[in-house]
Amino acid sequence: MPEPEIHIFTSVEEAVSILKEYKKTITKEEMSKKQIVIKSVSSNIFRAFHNLSKRPSLIYREWASENIDEIIQKLDSITNKEDYNKHLFKWIYSFIEYWNSQITIPDDRIIFGPASKMINVLIKMLNESTYLNNEKMIPFFNVPFDKFTLKPLINIINHLSDVKYRIDIPKNPTMKYISNPELYWIIQNAVFKLCGKAGINPILYDYWCWNEKH
Repeated sequence: MPEPEIHIFTSVEEAVSILKEYKKTITKEEMSKKQIVIKSVSSNIFRAFHNLSKRPSLIYREWASENIDEIIQKLDSITNKEDYNKHLFKWIYSFIEYWNSQITIPDDRIIFGPASKMINVLIKMLNESTYLNNEKMIPFFNVPFDKFTLKPLINIINHLSDVKYRIDIPKNPTMKYISNPELYWIIQNAVFKLCGKAGINPILYDYWCWNEKH
């Protein structure tokens, strides 16, 4: 099956004109917590990890199964962006710590990008289930970063970034490009700014990049 084509924005104005026309209703589906954990992170993500002493899918699913009830409880009570980001990073670092406890050599430690992506797609999948009903929280959702969400930004990132130095997104970026929290927030904030200009919730940018291409 051919790889879906990724549109690279030529300007912020073009990106805004495309995204503001994107209409997406997030529908709810009856799923068990086990189904959510299994469906949230697909096999193509796990294939990025090679020769670990323990299967990456097992590490993720053990952590997610152990923490899913707390995540649902917290997400249903969140009312502001600061509280959301605080809990999001608590879960990301908890997952990183659990991953590191399950591997045997330091080079198998998980990079920040894949760790943050897995937690963000878990939250995205939870929001597509009937377990979450807090619509006030949707504007706070972070975008999971991979080639589909990073590549469109190549030409416009420095027109959206708030930092004084230049950001270079590779021609073929992957989730591993996001190597640390500082870079994560630079690009996350850029996406939030872009979506603010387009008048859409930032998570809809991910739906436009990923769901519409698959």
